[in-house]
Amino acid sequence: MSDSAALRLLLERKLLGHSLEQLAVNEPALLHRLNIARQALAPLRGRHAPPRIAHGVLAFRVQGRNTPYPDLKYACYGIALSTDWGGRRLLDDDRLVDELLHTVANLRLSHPVRFAACCRALQYAWHTNIATDDVSANSQPRPKNQKIANFLLRHTQPDRARQRHFAV
Repeated sequence: MSDSAALRLLLERKLLGHSLEQLAVNEPALLHRLNIARQALAPLRGRHAPPRIAHGVLAFRVQGRNTPYPDLKYACYGIALSTDWGGRRLLDDDRLVDELLHTVANLRLSHPVRFAACCRALQYAWHTNIATDDVSANSQPRPKNQKIANFLLRHTQPDRARQRHFAV
């Protein structure tokens, strides 16, 4: 069990099972800090929720270019995550990466808002998973990383800071 999971369990057992009304009256600042800690330790929700991302990646693996928009966006979030039982990542499959990037690029003229959301998802994946991706013995992700970086540079507003940031 990780340290954060153990701390979450301890918070739930010690504090969440009891009424916090007295703490709210006597120590409102402490209650506020406790709520911040609970939110930080809670599982991800919303667009970063692992189940949503896994569903989007699976939908893209099955449907390819015909993947509906919400699932396509979540596939962009999960491009560098291993979301299935085999530990596979979309980023490790050249054909799927090309297909995903091509599908997102096709949204640019027909659905600019969806295109922007998918680009933001790819940027999030870049910042959280791809840029920090180490070259492992089994695969050589550097060319694929560069492919994502080139796509983001080409399809978003390039400036010097962004060009330096996406350099691989």
